[in-house]
Amino acid sequence: MPEANYGLAFHLELVRRESSAAAPQIDPSAALVTSAEGDRIWGWVGDLRGDRLLLDTGYGPYTLNWEDCTGLLFPGGWLPNKPHRKWPERLDAEETDESLFRRKMAALPFATMPHTLQDCLLLSEGRLTTAKPSYVVNESLFFEGVEGKQYSLPMAEVFGIFPPRPPMPSFKRPDRQTAVLLCQLLTTGGEIINGLLREMNSERTVIESTQILAIKTSWVASIQFPYHAATLGPEIKNKTVGLVPLAEAQEEYRDAYNTDSRHIQGAVFAIGAESRNLSLETLADRQQLRPEAIPVLVSFDPVGAYLHTLRQAGDAQAALVEYLEKGGIAIALSRGGAFRSPVKNDNGQLTIAAANPDLASQLAFKTIHPGDSSTLGAVPFDHPPNTVEQIYFQRSSSLPKGLVGLPRRIEMGPMISAPFYPMMPRGGDRGMIVYELFDGTGASYGPVLTILPQGRGYVVLIDHLLWQSRSDDRPFSECVLPILLRWALSTAGR
Repeated sequence: MPEANYGLAFHLELVRRESSAAAPQIDPSAALVTSAEGDRIWGWVGDLRGDRLLLDTGYGPYTLNWEDCTGLLFPGGWLPNKPHRKWPERLDAEETDESLFRRKMAALPFATMPHTLQDCLLLSEGRLTTAKPSYVVNESLFFEGVEGKQYSLPMAEVFGIFPPRPPMPSFKRPDRQTAVLLCQLLTTGGEIINGLLREMNSERTVIESTQILAIKTSWVASIQFPYHAATLGPEIKNKTVGLVPLAEAQEEYRDAYNTDSRHIQGAVFAIGAESRNLSLETLADRQQLRPEAIPVLVSFDPVGAYLHTLRQAGDAQAALVEYLEKGGIAIALSRGGAFRSPVKNDNGQLTIAAANPDLASQLAFKTIHPGDSSTLGAVPFDHPPNTVEQIYFQRSSSLPKGLVGLPRRIEMGPMISAPFYPMMPRGGDRGMIVYELFDGTGASYGPVLTILPQGRGYVVLIDHLLWQSRSDDRPFSECVLPILLRWALSTAGR
């Protein structure tokens, strides 16, 4: 092929929506339902009982089990009967009665961070009670109190229901045929609906959720398919990703661990691989912890704990180091420092105890804190700088072939607490920096995703700031983690 100068062409398509195509304003007499799958949809409660609720939406009936519901909010108060006119007849109405939207809306937490409220009712006059909703009769809500007794309240006093939710440590694996059609639809009015895409044309888009919902196509802002990631090729024989368990009884962190576990399992499923929950015995056994059997490990302990000793002094730490030396890849989430808290078995009791050396020291990296005498070129902070400049994550321009599909830039998302304690190699080699934290002036604060070589293997360090951020409204577990896992499985053992 002759040498030539090649340019890069972009296709830009500008779509102008007519005013009638914009989604109507939200009727404050409607209720907002949020689900564990990310749904946010408005409508009127048609039925409520102990196991499920039925919502009458403008797209059709919507049913949700209580165990999958994270919130039922009534910003304008809970009306016993919906207005005579629907809000609006979605597929027919082109105009909206402005008088419907003049009601004063109550201030309610439509979203809470870091975790959604559970097992409580928000009532009028600022009251709150712990309760489990049972059913609605006439204009009263019957619920079960903490002591098991039945109570009732007028519907007009209820502004929000956050039902109790059972722990869900495992990802709900859809079958492959379902995963192909499973999508997340965002309307121009801000509603989010998850389901199977069954039909789409110039007039309407049909989503099969718990029931069939028909939406005007002109009101659809975007449709995303979370499990349409690059699948593993046939050249990769072992597709196992091992999930490191909690190293000790940390029940107060169990919910955070389970949430991260579900996200990781979803990313593993998206690339056609298999996730495996490992036992502590596997982590301490060099015969079981081999790259040939488990090419990739993911450690996401909320406090950076790791198993150091199970049977003999330092057996688990030595097994992990040998695993890396032989070509294994360990991906670690850092919330203030990964591998910083050794856990030892002391006469059958797992406790955090000092170790010399600890795993971070043996792998030759350290966590940088504000005030450290040597920051190795990083700028740590306890909270983001008070500046008008935007803070974001920038992808490196020089990456291995398997990582070039990563988003170039990710904005830092809103967080209640956002300390930045980067993990840096102790030597001069900074490893392969994939993402770095920048501000609008171009100043770098340090790496947030780094790949460090360890023998024939690698340690991948991910800072929690990046883990909790989103790219184009897609979470890290959908836009970055699948690509990273696929690269790791393709690279392990080489």
